[in-house]
Amino acid sequence: MIEIKFDCDRKFKTLKVKNFVKNSIDLILEMLNNNKEDVYISVFLTNNDKIKEINLKYRNINKVTNVLSFPQNENRMFNNLKNYYILGDIVISLEKIFSEALEQDIHFFHHLLHMLTHSILHLIGYDHENEVDAKVMEKKEKDILIKLANRVID
Repeated sequence: MIEIKFDCDRKFKTLKVKNFVKNSIDLILEMLNNNKEDVYISVFLTNNDKIKEINLKYRNINKVTNVLSFPQNENRMFNNLKNYYILGDIVISLEKIFSEALEQDIHFFHHLLHMLTHSILHLIGYDHENEVDAKVMEKKEKDILIKLANRVID
């Protein structure tokens, strides 16, 4: 289950972005061989001001970032109906993704896909705290993005 909340001031096409995020997460989880039926991820799509506030509150870093990942990795029942494995929460500044895409001269949705992939890898335990881990994570990211290159349509 993927829950998406959209709270961004810029003129993004809300439905298009939400559908892209949901479809991309489904495909990323499929690439990672996760059973997406039993997995829960919440995604908060927001702006620079809000992500900066969240970054300060939870990481004590007073700056804008493109994405934050908050792994949970626990089983929980929703609506007394079904148990889900909660991977965690993703917070994305669409405003930051947009400005970075412009700076890097890449398509907005390609950059968003990259950041979603990066974030989900964090949720399942990858990190880049040291050079060895960073190389492992970067290789996994690239492998997924190459496989998804022809499957994700914006």
